[in-house]
Amino acid sequence: MEDVRSVPPQGRAQRSSLASKLARYWLPPLILYGAITYLSSIPGQKFPHVPVWNVDKAVHFVEYAPFGALVCRALWRTTPLSPWATFVAATLLSAGAGTLDEYHQKFVPNRHQDWRDAVADTVGGSLGALGMLLLLRWRDGRRRS
Repeated sequence: MEDVRSVPPQGRAQRSSLASKLARYWLPPLILYGAITYLSSIPGQKFPHVPVWNVDKAVHFVEYAPFGALVCRALWRTTPLSPWATFVAATLLSAGAGTLDEYHQKFVPNRHQDWRDAVADTVGGSLGALGMLLLLRWRDGRRRS
C-alpha cells in the first residue's frame, strides 16, 4: 500500500478528483440499474393487470430512457470518446443491461424473459442517450461561446 505522504499533493488531488468524478457520474446510472433490477425481482402476480396492449413495452422504454441518458452523461464526462462513440457505447450498455435484466426475469416466479422487452429497453436507452448527448453538446457549445 502506498503511503499518502509520499505522493505529491498534485497526485493526491488528481486521484481524489478522479474518484469524485467517477462517483458523481457513474453512481446515478448504477443506482438506477439497481432499482430496475429490484423491480424486476418482484414476482409477476404482485403487479396489477393493466388491460392495455403492450403497456409493458412502454414501461421498459420509460425505465431505460433515463438509464441511457445517465450512462451517456457518465461517458461524456469521464472518457475522451467522440460524440458518435459516446452514443454507440451508451446504446450498447443499455442493450446489455436490458438483456441482462430480461435474463434475470427468467428466474423470477411468474415472470418471463421476452426479447421484445429487451428491444424496448434498447430503444429507450438509445433515445435517452441521444437526448442527453444533444443537451450536453448544446450546453458545452454555449459555454465556449
